[in-house]
Amino acid sequence: MSKQGQILIVDDDEEIRSFLGELLQDEGYSVESAEDGLAALEKLERARPDLILLDIMMPRMDGYRFAEALHQRGLPIPFIVLSANLREQQAKAMGACSYIAKPFDLLDLLEKIDQCAG
Repeated sequence: MSKQGQILIVDDDEEIRSFLGELLQDEGYSVESAEDGLAALEKLERARPDLILLDIMMPRMDGYRFAEALHQRGLPIPFIVLSANLREQQAKAMGACSYIAKPFDLLDLLEKIDQCAG
């Protein structure tokens, strides 16, 4: 993905959304964010990001249900799971391109974003 790609951050922690948003904008990405899976699905009706960063434990619609909804809607948007409560095999079983454990290393995150969206 070129650095002009769009990333959707789906996480119920506003500090994480804000921090990642600033970091990724500094890297040249266009960034949108949503506080849970339902809000993210609403955003997908208006625009399709190149990549989604997806938390698992969220209110209203968690990451598992969001990933299922992506699949059911036939939206082949790659996503990276960011979670403290999951293992990589579980993320891959959900259809994730990659997995990063929280707390995460920023360079590792940027590398995985390039791998998954490229």
